Amino acid sequence: MNQSKIEAESVLPEAKTVQPVSPAPPVQAEEKEYALQPGDVISVAFFYFPRLDTTVKIRPDGYISMSPIDDVKVAGLNTRELDEKLTRLYAERIENPELTVTVKEFATQKVYVGGEVKNAGFFDLENNMTSLQAIFKAGGALNTGNLESVIIIRREKDGSPRLFSVNLKQDIESKKITNDIYLNPLDVIYIPQTMIARIDQFVEQYIDKLLPISLHAGFNFIKNLNGGNNVVVSH
Repeated sequence: MNQSKIEAESVLPEAKTVQPVSPAPPVQAEEKEYALQPGDVISVAFFYFPRLDTTVKIRPDGYISMSPIDDVKVAGLNTRELDEKLTRLYAERIENPELTVTVKEFATQKVYVGGEVKNAGFFDLENNMTSLQAIFKAGGALNTGNLESVIIIRREKDGSPRLFSVNLKQDIESKKITNDIYLNPLDVIYIPQTMIARIDQFVEQYIDKLLPISLHAGFNFIKNLNGGNNVVVSH
């Protein structure tokens, strides 16, 4: 039999262009099967070859070691897909490789919430957690946050990032869940600043800190607090 080592697939793909921001699928969309992640503990049981049974933890690189087929990439697959993959690989070594894959322990999954929130950082991903629920876990959005254009950054199976733009302000005001989405492990939820917040930041960073004191008196910044985006500078 051919005992050559199975070639390991590359963990990280070649750099790819980030896809443009696009509307996100609604939260009511069908839930996907659980995708295996590093840190998960899985059990592989063989019907005819119990001596090959094993329980293994998925390594940080997304691989597991299986005898005699060596390293196999499993992160990103669901148990059904992994069952099919292992069955195909073991068919090159043994006859009737009937097997079953089950998840024994789930790794603690995290999401990151950043931008204009009270407590930015990593948070445990609970079952069926949405982007709005994650923002609440981060203490809620600041007054300077723009909830009309919340950005979700998600890593696809091929490693490329995908960006969603979610209008959560509409959901909050209408009290109906139409734009919110379910989160995946390692999703990044980012609340950008409003225009007024950016103007305040400009005043602080570029006027108060950078301009000589002698020039401050010559500038008057008038911010349109009624929704306009104009800044009037006079001296």
